[in-house]
Amino acid sequence: MVWALLLALISPELRADKTPAPAEKKVEAEVLFREGTRLLQQKQFAEACPKLAESQRIDPAGATLINLALCHEGEGKITSAWIEFSEALVQAKRDKRNDRIKIAREHIEKLEPRLPRLIVRLPRVQPSGLIVERGGVPISEASFGTPIPVDPGEHTLEARAPQHLPRRERVSIKEGETKTIQFPALEPAPESPAPAESATAVASVSPPPLPPPEGRRTAGYIIGGVGLVSLTVGAIFGLRTFSKKSESDAGCSKGPALCSPEGASANEQAYTSANIANVGVGLGLIGVGVGAYLIFSRSAPAAAYRVAPAVGRDGGGLWMQGRF
Repeated sequence: MVWALLLALISPELRADKTPAPAEKKVEAEVLFREGTRLLQQKQFAEACPKLAESQRIDPAGATLINLALCHEGEGKITSAWIEFSEALVQAKRDKRNDRIKIAREHIEKLEPRLPRLIVRLPRVQPSGLIVERGGVPISEASFGTPIPVDPGEHTLEARAPQHLPRRERVSIKEGETKTIQFPALEPAPESPAPAESATAVASVSPPPLPPPEGRRTAGYIIGGVGLVSLTVGAIFGLRTFSKKSESDAGCSKGPALCSPEGASANEQAYTSANIANVGVGLGLIGVGVGAYLIFSRSAPAAAYRVAPAVGRDGGGLWMQGRF
């Protein structure tokens, strides 16, 4: 009976005092208000409260605010209801709505002794940038150490600061109860590992011990043999270069721009053969020289060679450096 009387006093037609909103939003807010009020009359608080809250957000009105407060009171969120009744009281006084003033005052007086209160305390020494949140909402610095009304139930509080490990506390509180949460000092976060080396850095390895004289001579024969093979390949392609050059000259007797297909092909083959010959002869000479030095030298080299893997952005490989 009490619910019916209250809802009759704050029926939809009393929403004329709401702040102007776009026409389409007015329609949406009105539909949500009517549906929320209907569910509230049936005491279906879990379904009614979100609709009334959204209607109030879209198009604030004194009637919607009081209905939302009644819904939260019925849902057990008495601190939320107490705050909303307090806001409704201010608005009702401004609008000179004595009926709403009476409803708001009666519920504020009834709810206030039942409010749970939570006290959050911090250590004396605090890291810079400290933030404490309750339910994801930051708590102001002035509120620390002060009993702040909260809704009954479970609450999660989290404290965090730069370069420190976060701390989370959970507390369950009942109607009329006052509880204190004492946060300990936050622990410093472990230092970050050193950054990895650049992808283009070269990872070197310790140079291996010098091989004995017999090993040097064996290596000299192998390197010298590879050099002779390279010289042979270079000589073969050198002779082929001259052969293809003759064919190219015969096919291009009227000038480079008037080469026959056979002459043009021979010209390209001559260039390719010449490149291979140059590389083969060059590597061959180096191989023969290094091999001869390793075979015929009697004393150990003044310095060792050094081998290291090279890792780069586009691939990898192996490089060698030293004196022979």
